[in-house]
Amino acid sequence: MASRVMVLGVGAFAHAVQTILREDGAETACYLTRPYSHFGPKLVGQTWSNEDHPSPLPLIEKFKPDLIIPQAVAWAEQPWAADLVKQGWPIFSPVGDAMRIEISRQESSVLCRQYGIPVPAFHHVQNRIEARRLMQEDPRPYVLKNPICSPFSPIHAIICESPEDTLGWIERVDYAEGLFLQEYLGKEEAGHFVFISGGEIRSLVTNQEYKRAFTGDMGPLAGAPLAGIVEQDPDDKFGLARELIHPLKPWFEKTGYTGPLQVTAIRKEGTWHAIEYNIRLGVTTTALLLRMLKNPVDVLLKVVTGSSPCTGLASGKKIWLHSYISRIRLSLRCSFCTKITG
Repeated sequence: MASRVMVLGVGAFAHAVQTILREDGAETACYLTRPYSHFGPKLVGQTWSNEDHPSPLPLIEKFKPDLIIPQAVAWAEQPWAADLVKQGWPIFSPVGDAMRIEISRQESSVLCRQYGIPVPAFHHVQNRIEARRLMQEDPRPYVLKNPICSPFSPIHAIICESPEDTLGWIERVDYAEGLFLQEYLGKEEAGHFVFISGGEIRSLVTNQEYKRAFTGDMGPLAGAPLAGIVEQDPDDKFGLARELIHPLKPWFEKTGYTGPLQVTAIRKEGTWHAIEYNIRLGVTTTALLLRMLKNPVDVLLKVVTGSSPCTGLASGKKIWLHSYISRIRLSLRCSFCTKITG
């Protein structure tokens, strides 16, 4: 009997996950969590809109999924989330306190310092007045982010490469949720993806998001990245997991962390600094990562049930590139990234 997978999401993420897992033999469905981007998921499985079904619990009880894959951490804020966890449904995400590593940027940075992981200087301000005062006391180039990671936040990521850039942007951003300022450390950026299950941390891939505007580096983006490149890296050859994930193992055990984890880092003066952790399959990496697994359905099921995952990677799929905008011309010219390997 085919495994059943329910995705909580919309758009390219839901379409990609459903397509790949259906090709691997799963029966897929999608609970549409937002009022847009429904066409893709409807092509590859049964769908239900959250506007018609405010809670997915009756649908889940009827569909009986072997695996539930959320697109964003926002599911944990819904009134039905506590019951979903309490009923023991297999969610491909850590739950409870383990989610804080992504949800709160400040808590994540404090956690890293507690376990000796380098992080950029950071500040959390509530309004423009506090931001101006900070720039008087500690003027630096900062990356401006939403303090609580949510797809509905008014700010995502604004890269400021000089104090003057920062001063300009703090006058223009929306402070509805406050503002998280993270020291800008440069362009030597990479991410690493692991699965954590059964007390083990398994490295999978190293990735980069393309955050520069068009070929020739016409400047940083003030929003979502345009593309991603992913390389198989089960041996963690850049040391990202070893330096920025493995030191957190006592915390993983304490919180019962089970699921995916991605760290994004910047290397400055030879040292990796953790700038962000994600506890889910993100849009820029999901399709590439799942395509690199020999048996993606089986691997995800083993992770979510707490088994030791056998994360076999498929041959012939060493490096994949995904672009959000078909007209963009990317200038990624090497086996992965000359700034990292060189």
